[in-house]
Amino acid sequence: MDGPVLALIEVRYRSRDDFGGGAASITYRKRTRLIRAARELLQREPALARLAARFDVVEVDGPPGELHCQLIRDAFSL
Repeated sequence: MDGPVLALIEVRYRSRDDFGGGAASITYRKRTRLIRAARELLQREPALARLAARFDVVEVDGPPGELHCQLIRDAFSL
């Protein structure tokens, strides 16, 4: 929860950024799967379905021992 908002968070890690950071790994297909999972969760949990919701991404980059994390709020929508 982030105040009154349900934050649905996807954590993405890449040790190298040759093909973009962790957030770049969230393809259209992956977004579609995340949205489908969120809809299923909200159908099963009516109390959560009444809340405003958003998708956040935590992008983790770097080699082990030198990790850098960045929160991307409202990365995409339902």
